[in-house]
Amino acid sequence: MLKACLRAKEPFNLECSPKGGAMSPVVKIAKLAFNGFIVFVLAACIAWWAIVGGLSEAYGPIAGLTFAFVSIATPVLIYGMKRHNHHEGYYPECDCNCCRERK
Repeated sequence: MLKACLRAKEPFNLECSPKGGAMSPVVKIAKLAFNGFIVFVLAACIAWWAIVGGLSEAYGPIAGLTFAFVSIATPVLIYGMKRHNHHEGYYPECDCNCCRERK
């Protein structure tokens, strides 16, 4: 059984159980979800690069670089604004709801 597992073409040898049985349903679902996630991420990357290439081809490299920069910078800026904590003495005159509750 061990030699069969070592020769298996599965990258993680999920199909080789110590008792020689089939994969459990939980492992099958987890493997399906993992493979689906990988396929989704790869499709998103391919679509993003296709948009960058299409914009570069149609409007020049500046448009492609602008799209690439904006599409990366927008989530970064949103995350930074969401994580920014202005309640640590930067704005003592702040009159937002949570500052009113502290006073």
